[in-house]
Amino acid sequence: MTSSAGEGARLVPPAARYAASYLAALREGFRRGIQPVVPAAQIRAIEADFALHVARITEQAGRITLPGGESVPKVPFTVLWLVEGNEFIGEVSIRHRLNAWLLQEGGNVGYGIRPSRQRRGYGRLILKLALEECRRLKLERVLVTALAANRGSVRIIEANGGRLENQIDAPSGDGLLRRYWITLPDSA
Repeated sequence: MTSSAGEGARLVPPAARYAASYLAALREGFRRGIQPVVPAAQIRAIEADFALHVARITEQAGRITLPGGESVPKVPFTVLWLVEGNEFIGEVSIRHRLNAWLLQEGGNVGYGIRPSRQRRGYGRLILKLALEECRRLKLERVLVTALAANRGSVRIIEANGGRLENQIDAPSGDGLLRRYWITLPDSA
């Protein structure tokens, strides 16, 4: 793996100034975690009203539909984008608490790096920065999961202090899921 993640990469709230590179990332096939790749028609809709898209992905109220079809209330969360200059590199979602599904499969932190920027150290960086944000949120321990077949994500989690709790059959049916806990020391 080449580690070329730039010194200027940082986490920021989603914003219109990154729209062009975010849309380019979607066209490359960018997705976070187990989310599906965004179809072309949906990308055009996002492009037509980018502000509405940002509002939707950051909306705290409402419900979400789990992969099995069950509808549950959203838990409090933070969505941040990894950017370098004005370029969108990736996205992280930090769930401030876990519901039953997140405790099994989703975890506290989910992240993704756009395909053209993978294998350059950005995955390791986005999780590191997300863990710093988790500390600011006063989380003492976070769950991060990865499919066993996703060796890159497994290495990223382990490099950031992930301790394997167990491996289970993913409730989504996507294969073997590795569940890691990361203890966050006080930053004081």
